[in-house]
Amino acid sequence: MREWLETASFLVTVIGLLFARRMARRVTNLSRATRRVAAGDLDVAVEPRGRDEIGQLHRDFNEMVAELRRNRAQIAYLQKISAWQEVARRLAHEIKNPLTPIQLSMQEVQQKYPGDDPRYRKLLDEASEIVKEEIDGLRRQVEAFSAFAKLPQVQLEPED
Repeated sequence: MREWLETASFLVTVIGLLFARRMARRVTNLSRATRRVAAGDLDVAVEPRGRDEIGQLHRDFNEMVAELRRNRAQIAYLQKISAWQEVARRLAHEIKNPLTPIQLSMQEVQQKYPGDDPRYRKLLDEASEIVKEEIDGLRRQVEAFSAFAKLPQVQLEPED
């Protein structure tokens, strides 16, 4: 009977050690993956084995990393939008500045011409109309750029 108890005790110890080693390996894999995420690697995943708490922890970890990937992609997208807003704002400013002086100069040339030559007057009127239409088109574009530049600014906030 004593031999049987010693053998059973030995087997229980071996089984316990194997079980503990298996659990420790799963926790170690999760720990390695966590360090990789902390270093910025969001392509890491752990294989969820089992339906126990450690397996659920692996699934939750993978879900968390996927959410971090989505958030990183969204932040990058918002940063690009913000950069384009700045480009649009500057472009609108650079286009808008010379429009009024161009329009006023054309009007002044048209008004100062005494109108001695009807062909030249017609050419001047046509040129003035073309300049006015182009300036109006540029102003519409400036308004569109300005509207895009005025979209709400990206407000990054920490998230749990």
